[in-house]
Amino acid sequence: MTEQQKTNKIARITQQLAALKEQTNKANAETKAHIEKRDKLNEQFGKVRQGIYELVNERNGLNEAVKTLKQERDQVRTVIQANIEEIKMHRQKLIELKKKRPSRAIKSYKKNSQISNGKSRLRRSTCKKRRG
Repeated sequence: MTEQQKTNKIARITQQLAALKEQTNKANAETKAHIEKRDKLNEQFGKVRQGIYELVNERNGLNEAVKTLKQERDQVRTVIQANIEEIKMHRQKLIELKKKRPSRAIKSYKKNSQISNGKSRLRRSTCKKRRG
């Protein structure tokens, strides 16, 4: 190889090295940008994960509240059912008592006796009117 060829070869190699250095610098800059994006995404992912954790805890709390309310509802239903049965029993007793009560003739006798007692009331009321 001649001197000219050696210098040309060295020049080409130098140009290639310069091009490689430039590519390396560009790649480093792009890598830094990608690293920043990755870090931002990791931070966002952490926030989302924290939000999910809080929502899961809130959901679990609501599920417990629903469970408690369902238990209370069931207890109230049993109490209501017992009250309904008691009401039915009392209605049945009332029906039986109405069947066993005295006839209307006795009822009218009671009314007549109250009217006769009312005469004395009338006298008292007229006396009050005379005074006033």
